[in-house]
Amino acid sequence: MLVKREAAIGVAASLAGLVAMAFDHLAHGADDWAAFAISVAVVLATAWLMFGVVVRRAHASPERAGRRSVICGVLAVLSLSLLWLGVTWGVAGGAIAVSLVARDAGQPRSAAAGLVLGALALVLSIVGTDWSAE
Repeated sequence: MLVKREAAIGVAASLAGLVAMAFDHLAHGADDWAAFAISVAVVLATAWLMFGVVVRRAHASPERAGRRSVICGVLAVLSLSLLWLGVTWGVAGGAIAVSLVARDAGQPRSAAAGLVLGALALVLSIVGTDWSAE
């Protein structure tokens, strides 16, 4: 079962991804509803995969959470190449959530590595999204 903080991270990452995809695909007069619909599905599927599967498994076996947090952090950085689809938002949020589980399990080094990689991917996602409304 997800703890409230991991659930909050999942909701925040999903909402941020959905807002970013709205700006990317619907702002600037683009009105690309098909791309927006696909990216919404990708954001929600990625969030479900990360928080419904990966974070739950990290809670179920906390002794492996440190390794999972680093793997998720690396995947979050690699997923920046798919930023236009919204993949990075869910993966980065999942990396941060798994890192918190790893920290609670007494694995501070790997938790820090996963947290830094996840946060880096999240910051680069924010910077890489075209937020202008013109």
